[in-house]
This record gives sequence, structure tokens and C-alpha cells, in this order.
Amino acid sequence: MSEPSTDIQPQSWPWRTMFLSVATVVLLLDLLSKWLVFRGAETQLEFPLWLTMLQMEWRDIGWLVPQINPGAAWSIGAQTPWLIVALTAVLIPGLIAYYWLVMRSSPRGSDHLGFAMIIGGALGNAYDRFLSILPGGGYGGVRDFIHCDLNVIGINYVWPTFNIADSGITVGLIVVIIGSFFNRPAPCKQPSTVQNPQHSGSQGGD
Repeated sequence: MSEPSTDIQPQSWPWRTMFLSVATVVLLLDLLSKWLVFRGAETQLEFPLWLTMLQMEWRDIGWLVPQINPGAAWSIGAQTPWLIVALTAVLIPGLIAYYWLVMRSSPRGSDHLGFAMIIGGALGNAYDRFLSILPGGGYGGVRDFIHCDLNVIGINYVWPTFNIADSGITVGLIVVIIGSFFNRPAPCKQPSTVQNPQHSGSQGGD
């Protein structure tokens, strides 16, 4: 009897392709949006047409506010940026290793999509953090620019400024969690051990 194969099934390759594609798109969108917004803020140039139109449409919210965050989410660790950089240097390889060793063979597309968004977003913010520790490089932290004042909808709260990388991480986490509930693999059927009564009776009469 041949031993069961431990190789990844062929159908996992489309998921890996999707993972690489989505992670790359999230990373590029994050870096491109940061470059566009902060280039306009630094050089006092007009924003691209699509940004200008959105700014006019949402002028009451004022959603485009370039800011630098030396810490993590909600400015946690802003006083110790080196600690944030060190944690980033550990967490991102850990995330990639976890996906490769554990999740790459998952039959759930939501796992691949979610982890792609999480890792793509994490790499986008890591780029800013690592660049900021180089001599004369970077902005001194992560570039944020999406600002949501919830007072316009009756909620007395101003959401911390964020970016596309943060959105990718948050949405990716939600996708993984929801997918784990609604797209579970079918349980394996156990072989039946109940004997056929007719068969057992015929054996007893022999």
C-alpha cells in the first residue's frame, strides 16, 4: 500500500497566485497613495484630479489630512519608535512563515485573500518604518492621510488618521475571521463499524 502524499494539492496554486497578486496590489496602492498625497503636501502642488474631486465631494469631512505616526495603531509606542521597528522586523517574517507553513494549503479562499491583504498592508507600513531609521531617510514614521470625523454622522468621535495599508490589514483580518465561520472544510467521514445483521446472522447459522 502506498503512503499518502503530503504534497500540496494542485488546486492550491490558484490560491497562491491570488495571494501574491493581492498582496502586491495592496502594497503598491499604499505606497502610491502615500507618494501622491505627501508629494502634493510637500511641494504645495495641486492634488491629482481624482483626489481633488473627492476632496470637494467630502469637504465637510475633510478626509485628506497628511500626518506622520511614529508609533503603531492609535499612536501606540510613539515614544519608542525603535521598539516598533524591532517588533515589525519580527512580526512580518512571522506572518509570512505562518502563511507558508500553515495556511498555504488551506482550501478556503478567504484565508489566502485575508492573509494577502494583511501582509501587503504590513509591508506598506514597514517600508515607512524601516526607511525612517535610515540617516536622512523617510519621514520619521508611517505616513497616514485618511481622516474621518464621525461627528458629521452624529457620533462624537474623530477616528485616528490611517492609510490604505491599515485598511488592508483590518479588512484582511475581518475576511479571515468571517471565512473561518462560513467556509469550513467538510468533516472527513469515518468508516462504518456496524455489521450487517443479516451477514452476522448467516455466520452464526453456519
